Amino acid sequence: MDAGGDSATPDARPLIDPRCFDAGCFGPIDPGNGVVDLLFVVDNSRSMQAEQAALRREFPRLIQKLITGDHDGDGTPDHAAVRDLHIGVVSSNMGADARTPGCMGLGDDGLLQHQGNLARDPELSCAPDYPKFLDYTNGRPAIDQVARDFGCIASLGTMGCGYEQHLESALKALWPADDPRLSFSATRDPTLTAESVADGVHLSPRYMRAIFSESGEKVSDYIRRRRVEECARKMRDPAWAGHSLMKIAFSSGFNSAAHFSRCFRDRFGVSPREYRRGPPE
Repeated sequence: MDAGGDSATPDARPLIDPRCFDAGCFGPIDPGNGVVDLLFVVDNSRSMQAEQAALRREFPRLIQKLITGDHDGDGTPDHAAVRDLHIGVVSSNMGADARTPGCMGLGDDGLLQHQGNLARDPELSCAPDYPKFLDYTNGRPAIDQVARDFGCIASLGTMGCGYEQHLESALKALWPADDPRLSFSATRDPTLTAESVADGVHLSPRYMRAIFSESGEKVSDYIRRRRVEECARKMRDPAWAGHSLMKIAFSSGFNSAAHFSRCFRDRFGVSPREYRRGPPE
């Protein structure tokens, strides 16, 4: 995926092409400039061990097709060969609440995974740690090495949250935190509503609600959840250690102590004070 974008002003085009929600925006991608970024969302919920092993087996074949441009193996390139490849891995575990097994806290929070062999697969020989993304440039390192390193990073095990959030994890990993059109920091505004969100991405409020209905989450619920999750992150941040819980709550978009405590307990299953004393891992 290309993170470049254009130089248009924030209001010049919709954040998301509305056509994508109706028919999808998926299709062949021609890496004309030879530069490709790949983000893999690996499901680490229960019973996914066989699928993770299958991904490791098929990965070298995928990379070979990309760097040769030959998809059908007939010796003739079907697209430009990739010469500059970046590969990252995130898990499907974004947490849920303390009442759901394996779902306490924020999970892996859409962060790039870089520890080796979290699944503790005895067939793998891995380093304890890797770069946050793998880099293949002009034939270096060897494809076999890239495949081994990817296999180690992508072996996440099966102890993740059973409430998988594949798209949310990918969105969190890829979305610029300072995007002025609709960044996660926008939820700090206590006046934020479904209408203002829709206006920010140039959609009607009705269409925005229809989009969210596909996920089963209302816009208002999404805003509230993002506020609570930001509070949880601040509680973990040493820079906020000297601030009260109310300061954290009000800086994240809440304007009522009782409402904040109730929302926090609904999301994490514990009170804000209990979470701050020892946030669940």
